[in-house]
Amino acid sequence: MEENIKKKKSKKKDSKKDVKVKEEKTTEGTVGADEKVNDVKKDDVVVGDDVAKVEDDEKVGDDEKVNDVKKDDVAVGDDVAKVEDDEKVDDVKVDDEKVEDDVKVEDDEKLDDVAKADDVEDDLKVKVNDLKVKVKDEESVGVDVKDLYNTPPKANFGRRVRKPKKDESYINPSLSKMPKTNDPMKINPLQKFEDELLDKVKDWLMIQKQMMRKGCIDLRSGEGYEMDAFCYLLRKRIAEYPKTYKKSKVGIGDCLLTDRIRREYKKFSKDIANYPVDEFKDYYMCAPHRNMPEWSEIDDIYLPVNINQKHWILCVARLQKYRIDVYDCDAYLYKNLDPFLKPLCEMIPQIFAHSITDGERKKYPDFNFRDPIKPMTYKRFPHPKVKTAVAKIGEVPRESESGDCGVFTLMYMEYLTANLGVQNVTSDNMGFFRQKMAVRLFHQVIEP
Repeated sequence: MEENIKKKKSKKKDSKKDVKVKEEKTTEGTVGADEKVNDVKKDDVVVGDDVAKVEDDEKVGDDEKVNDVKKDDVAVGDDVAKVEDDEKVDDVKVDDEKVEDDVKVEDDEKLDDVAKADDVEDDLKVKVNDLKVKVKDEESVGVDVKDLYNTPPKANFGRRVRKPKKDESYINPSLSKMPKTNDPMKINPLQKFEDELLDKVKDWLMIQKQMMRKGCIDLRSGEGYEMDAFCYLLRKRIAEYPKTYKKSKVGIGDCLLTDRIRREYKKFSKDIANYPVDEFKDYYMCAPHRNMPEWSEIDDIYLPVNINQKHWILCVARLQKYRIDVYDCDAYLYKNLDPFLKPLCEMIPQIFAHSITDGERKKYPDFNFRDPIKPMTYKRFPHPKVKTAVAKIGEVPRESESGDCGVFTLMYMEYLTANLGVQNVTSDNMGFFRQKMAVRLFHQVIEP
């Protein structure tokens, strides 16, 4: 045990010695290292001074170079500034020239616009003048001037669009909504017509005569077709010029009406009270397609009457006066007209009395509506005592040549419906009346 203890103590001593030796070695190592460090520091100081000197020299060189570069840059900058100033001056000059050119172009355009505006104004003035001339012509013809300017635009909205009534393509069959005409206007049956219209009629007649010679057609019918045609034109004129004929409450019959009255008279005379007046419904009722007004709205009924296929007279049934006025251009040819006018005097009051209502009868205070209804009386206007004398009021001019009775009858009708005297319906004017009547019938002229 003791030996072990001694061994342990000896080992501890040896270990302490080893530690001391190691400490001494380490102190020597540190001293050497410190010396080496000091030597290195000295060397570093010397090297640092050399490096500082070199860096100072390099800095001086760099500063000189920088100064040189700055001088060069200043010179270059001055040159660049000068060049830029010159370019700016050139640009300003170019811009000024462009502005001047633009101003000139604008001035030229303005002058052109002014010239164009002047041309447009001149064109508009010319067009306005032309339109005024057209308007005058159209007003003389009887066209509504408002339709030229107030025509509404057409439109499509994906559905059926009703055409406006002012559109030119719109057609209204109603006679009460016909296009407006130059109404009222002065009526002058002696007003001349254009010669070209008569030339066309003559050319047509020459062709018809040639065909008549070949047996194709026959113009010598003698059934009063031209009389009925003229009566239709006169009815249409009165319907389309209501202001011109505002004082004329008339109904114009035709040859068919007088012939029907004659044929029905025998049947009528057998049973007057029970005679069906519906046979004349197409006359006393309103017939717009023939421009015939209803008898309950008129005062006079005009009827051309043929006597024995030789002579024409005009009969006017005055409903307010309860009589028939007779206009005969040759009263000495048939002095007694009773057998020819009796059917008219008896049947017209019956037809009229049964065709109007009790309320409408109040407008005719002098008409005899009591049963039995008495026949009307007739009055034939006389001729002047002197054959060549001018007819006065209540007289009828007498024809100087035979064969003009049909023209006399129609001209009596035209003058009387216009509330004009018949003193100008003479044989001296028959040639003009014939030509004018042919032009009216051929060209369907309805203007007064």
